[in-house]
Amino acid sequence: MEKLQAFLYSKTAKYIGLSILLVFFGLKAHHGGNDINVYLHASKQLWFGEDIYANNPFNNYLYSPLFAIVLWPLAFLPWELARVIWALFNLFLIFRLWKIFGSILNMLNISKQRFVWHCILVAVSAGFIIHNLNLGQMTVLCLWMTLEGILLIERDNKQWQGASLIALGINFKIIPFIALGYLFLKKQYRGLLYSVLLLGATFLVPILFLGNSYNSTLLSNWKDKINPSGEKFVFENNKGCHSLNAVLPAFFYEFPNEVEHSEKRGYSREIASIPYDTLVVVLNVCRVLLLLSVLLVVFCWQSKNKALNRYWQLAYLMLVSLLIFPHQMKYSMLYFIPTVGYVLAYFMYKKQKGILFSVHEKVILSLAAFQVFVLLIMGRDVVGDTVVDFLDYFHYMGLSNISFIAYLLILNPKKLTSQSAHAIDTIA
Repeated sequence: MEKLQAFLYSKTAKYIGLSILLVFFGLKAHHGGNDINVYLHASKQLWFGEDIYANNPFNNYLYSPLFAIVLWPLAFLPWELARVIWALFNLFLIFRLWKIFGSILNMLNISKQRFVWHCILVAVSAGFIIHNLNLGQMTVLCLWMTLEGILLIERDNKQWQGASLIALGINFKIIPFIALGYLFLKKQYRGLLYSVLLLGATFLVPILFLGNSYNSTLLSNWKDKINPSGEKFVFENNKGCHSLNAVLPAFFYEFPNEVEHSEKRGYSREIASIPYDTLVVVLNVCRVLLLLSVLLVVFCWQSKNKALNRYWQLAYLMLVSLLIFPHQMKYSMLYFIPTVGYVLAYFMYKKQKGILFSVHEKVILSLAAFQVFVLLIMGRDVVGDTVVDFLDYFHYMGLSNISFIAYLLILNPKKLTSQSAHAIDTIA
């Protein structure tokens, strides 16, 4: 086993693995990728002065005019080549994210468990990574911009660089917006100010290429398209969506034809039928409570290890993002991976140090292990269409996201390091 571990961490193994990944994802991207086709088509539409939020044959374009401008160099290449370049760029970002996630091992000094930790995290995240690269999605880019941007500001004191990434991330896709609240709570006021100023600039930069009138029209059309209070995104009757606005109504609202669909399946997921207006209030209250819970994470249950606190807080922040924003599909579950890394390291640290687990820790870690195992095997090629459709219908991923919110609050850094305080204040 030791020889195998030594080989897997050697440069030779890394080069071989990287070569295999480059070939695999390059071929996958060459043959297709629906979401990147959406972006490339919109980018071409923009060049010719069309409305990029209408008449896209691949799907609705939901991102900013600036993102479409950024893709101009790719849009006019042969799309087979453009998709390969986009996939390789995302693969590079995945390696950077992996380095950030893996830094928790340095914080806790559990290098003996490094091999197992990496193997489990690779297994859990592989399906989500492949799903993202198959589609040519931009989730990897947004996750990297958010985490790297926060770390540059909070840890490295590189305010403008970090603020630039956060501003671009918010402009491209609204999800990184929660990073602004985090910076405020962490008293990173300069980084917050720079982020807000640069965010404003990102909406004006397209004027240089498009003119004021065209840019204003596009921004108005974009606002109408992504408005979270619009009918499309209040409740989503979509079993592939794992946000709160899909999970809550799935169990507490009767969609049109839902009874008919339930009868065909032979089972129903409805627990109770809550009136539409009431459930909208409940949904928004849940969102507010999740945002308020970030206050607890930032100000309570801190260990002496600042870097560990930071990792825990960022994992929690990503999980909250996954729940409060609408239309978070299966590819967005990459936001769940930092949480898995933290919980796994929590278990390994206490195990290696010989620290006894309390009863509730044993229960929570057992439940977490089972839920992650189900996510690991939750593929149509593994358990079949029937099982996957059943789990999707009951929003298994969304419910897992909700339950891990509680797990992170209970398995906090203060509890983890209270009996042993030897960690490194470093993030890769």
